[in-house]
Amino acid sequence: MPSKREQILSALVTLLTGTTPAGASVFRSRVTAIGRDESPAIIVRPEEDIPEKQFAGVTIATLAVAIDVYTRGDVPDQLADPIIVAAHARIMVDPTLGGLASLTLQGPAKWESHEADQTAGFSTFIYHIRYTTQVFDLTQ
Repeated sequence: MPSKREQILSALVTLLTGTTPAGASVFRSRVTAIGRDESPAIIVRPEEDIPEKQFAGVTIATLAVAIDVYTRGDVPDQLADPIIVAAHARIMVDPTLGGLASLTLQGPAKWESHEADQTAGFSTFIYHIRYTTQVFDLTQ
């Protein structure tokens, strides 16, 4: 069985697949460049995992997950906005992610633009997801 962290990331990919406007493709930690024909796209990737407390055989941790939105066009951040709004709504409809987490909080966001054959935009939104595992078993 995969770790609770991987279960959370997989749940996010499943939540976001097919639910965003403009038919954005959803990828899990993609390392290859997003082609023009693949835009818009969403990438779900872990940013940081911080164990905060251990007691009674349980570890409480916060997983920072980056939701990257790639767009191409004249105003890429504006093109990303409806995708971000839809993704946020899907994530926050159940802050426990089907019982995998105890809480999901919206974190910081940032935007970048780069010149390409069309202006390429890259928006990153962080979510802080609090979850627990057994001290000796990361899958539970």
